[in-house]
Amino acid sequence: MKDQEKTKEQLINELGELRQRIINLESTESDHKKLEEKIQKQKKFLEATFNSLTHPFYVIDVNDYSIKLSNQATRIYDVTKSTKCYTLTHKRNKPCTGEHLCPLEEVKKTKKPVKTEHIHYDKYGNTRYVDIHGYPIFDDKGNITLMIEYTLDITKRKKAEEALAQERQRLSYILRGTNVGTWEWNVQTGETTYNERWAEIIGYTLEEISPVSIDTWMKFTHPDDIKVSDELLEKHFNGELYYFECQSRMRHKNGDWIWVLDRGKVTTWTEDGNPLLMFGTHQDITERKRAEEALRDSEERYRSFFHHFQGIAFRARLDFTPVFFHGAVEKITGYTIEEFIAGKPRWDQIVHPDDVAYFQERVMKALSSKKESAEDEHRIICKNGKVRWIHQLTHVVFDNSGKPLYADGTLYESPNVRKLRRHCGKVRKDWI
Repeated sequence: MKDQEKTKEQLINELGELRQRIINLESTESDHKKLEEKIQKQKKFLEATFNSLTHPFYVIDVNDYSIKLSNQATRIYDVTKSTKCYTLTHKRNKPCTGEHLCPLEEVKKTKKPVKTEHIHYDKYGNTRYVDIHGYPIFDDKGNITLMIEYTLDITKRKKAEEALAQERQRLSYILRGTNVGTWEWNVQTGETTYNERWAEIIGYTLEEISPVSIDTWMKFTHPDDIKVSDELLEKHFNGELYYFECQSRMRHKNGDWIWVLDRGKVTTWTEDGNPLLMFGTHQDITERKRAEEALRDSEERYRSFFHHFQGIAFRARLDFTPVFFHGAVEKITGYTIEEFIAGKPRWDQIVHPDDVAYFQERVMKALSSKKESAEDEHRIICKNGKVRWIHQLTHVVFDNSGKPLYADGTLYESPNVRKLRRHCGKVRKDWI
């Protein structure tokens, strides 16, 4: 009986233990489910985070270059699980060597993160400039097993840099072609930058005149021209002149004064409206100024010559109407320059009737024979009816095909006739 009660008690205890085990198992299973749900949530969160990245992101096996994991942004490269990194981005069938820094190899070698620039090709074959960032992943023994790589597309930036470089190169070629010096001036501080050509214009190297500032320009510029320049600058600063432009003299290294055309414009202003940064050029115009001076001297001599010239200088069309008439026109003919320019009369119309045939014959002979110069004497009937002998020297101008264009020449009272008149007058007195 006692044994039965003992057995019953043992069964009850074992049943209680079994029930407790079942409760514990149920609790453990519940914990496992909760843990699994938590893991799934974390996995979904990581996947969402991973795929939310707008740049391609990979996990690469360092041993066989295969891509183990990638985000949705890598779809531009057509990724599969068996894809090798060098096939994906470089369209190669073997690992990259020599052409550029391989981030995977660099990470394996240094065991440190690496950054470099590459050219990648998307699945359509389009070129993409990218910044590559590689990070090593280690196992428990400190060996690198994987590398995390993400790329930033810098194509727009690189193309903008290339365009800027091309623009700078074009500007450089333009500056070389125009042979001008350049200057940059901080109006507020006086800090100034010149290029090498700026110094060459005045006979120096840039090193010889360094350090430079706005005082460098003032040092070499003629004092009288500094005042003119200051006045023009002030007009530009207050908006009266859209551009600054000034011709000034600068002292050359050899001691001569040279002429410089100085041009510039304020490009940046301070918040309170004062000029800040100004950019411009220097151009050597010494030869042009010398040519202008020579032209002025020539024109002055020309005016002086015609002022004292006692004959007539002309350019005439082939119908005898003058392009211009200068000199003692009215004194010799009695007609004004304006009357001849208007063609009232033409020169051939005041030639003495007895000399018209000879006059026309001489002109036609000069034109038909293509003889550039002709000389003759003929009589004209002046406005007051007097007859006057004229010595004419004509230079015919032809075009490239030999066609006569016009005639240049001079007309003046014949010296031989004047001498003959004086002689006849003397003989007449002797006879009387």
